[in-house]
Amino acid sequence: MDLCPNTSDDWAMEAYFGRQRQSRGLVVVLGWSGSRTKHFAPVVDWYASRGFRCVTHTSNTVRGLVRLSEWTAEIDRFAATVVSAHEVDHTPTIVHLFSSNGFLACSLLLERLAALPRGESVLDSLKGFIFDSSPGFSLAGGRRAYVDTMVRGFVPWTLLQLRHRVADSASLAALWRGVMNAHWVLVPSIARVIGGCAERFVAHRPPVPQLYLYGGRDAVVLPERVEAFSQSEGGRGITVQRMLWPDSGHVQHFKRHSEAYFDALKAFVISAFCI
Repeated sequence: MDLCPNTSDDWAMEAYFGRQRQSRGLVVVLGWSGSRTKHFAPVVDWYASRGFRCVTHTSNTVRGLVRLSEWTAEIDRFAATVVSAHEVDHTPTIVHLFSSNGFLACSLLLERLAALPRGESVLDSLKGFIFDSSPGFSLAGGRRAYVDTMVRGFVPWTLLQLRHRVADSASLAALWRGVMNAHWVLVPSIARVIGGCAERFVAHRPPVPQLYLYGGRDAVVLPERVEAFSQSEGGRGITVQRMLWPDSGHVQHFKRHSEAYFDALKAFVISAFCI
């Protein structure tokens, strides 16, 4: 089923995406903690059906909290994958990231791309960022407040996942380990990595448009944090668009509000690529 409803600009989408075999762009999709590609497959499939090639990655948050060097090496390998994918046809690129996990990975990915000899071409090709239930990392209220927010948000969300059986046991186990390891943020060196991810992102991201998709009932990434960060980016001259679903929870928008969600993606892609 086509998740993108017919609108007056369908001719532009068809003219741009068409049914051609040639890729029209590269989408880097960064998953939430404990997720696998199958969990956000509707989003990947939407891009793929419209001519985009996708590379996906879910960063190991637990590794990032406990073994920073291993986590950095993981992102280094993915950065090399992104460079290789981009060099196939040097098409424009967008980043679609989920949750705090995606934002943390994105901030380090941009930093590593800037350090790679061929990474600058990827950064130059970036046309936009899509934040889904993100960003949520903030140590503004103190380290213990951050841990408290993570635990209060993830515990009911994990129970909901189990009740509706929408995630497999291995993914939920990985997610739960992330909650249990949240106390590692109390370690100063780790706090600097997480607390500085927003500054790292701003330092390395190009001034391209940003779309924020977030929920009013998100207990993991509070809506006021999304709004505060997006407003700060707008104050830096970035073109910012926001869509809030008051009844939606964490990374649930493409399921609960699929028509509006994919319509928002379509509008952003048309704008970002000047179709």
